[in-house]
Amino acid sequence: MKGPKALCELQGYVYSAWIRMAEVFDALGDGVRAEELRAKAAVLFERFNAAFWDDELGFYAYALDGDKKKVLTIASNVGHCLWAGIVPRSEPRLLWNA
Repeated sequence: MKGPKALCELQGYVYSAWIRMAEVFDALGDGVRAEELRAKAAVLFERFNAAFWDDELGFYAYALDGDKKKVLTIASNVGHCLWAGIVPRSEPRLLWNA
């Protein structure tokens, strides 16, 4: 596997940071910047779920390698994605049935 790698939990951290910073900008009265951050987070949410979910495994990939191929190892790192909110709760995926 050639580098760099895109680890699943790092995608979640960025998503969470953008959502939380949008709340800060809302509180500061900068709704325009808040909406920009929410829009970036929404794009990341969609891209993450399209790129990292693996139907055959029924789980999220641990990472994408340097060629953007899924690293299909079940690991607890995906738990960070749950915490960050980048995993959709509305979809009946195996992750929510555990």
